[in-house]
Amino acid sequence: ELQRKIGLKVLEMGGNAVVGYLQCFDLEGESGLVVRAIGTACTLEKISTLPATATHPSNSSPSKDMK
Repeated sequence: ELQRKIGLKVLEMGGNAVVGYLQCFDLEGESGLVVRAIGTACTLEKISTLPATATHPSNSSPSKDMK
């Protein structure tokens, strides 16, 4: 239930993902079980990738690319 609430809050803020999610359970006196959660709302976008031959030609060595 708490995960769903956090997901809805992220959507409300304009994000589409939660990273660094942490959930804790506590026993607190008369109130009983308390669940707390934190996470970072973010927006992930898909980046188009070029074919491997366009970015790293087969005749180049890794040491050449690093220079």
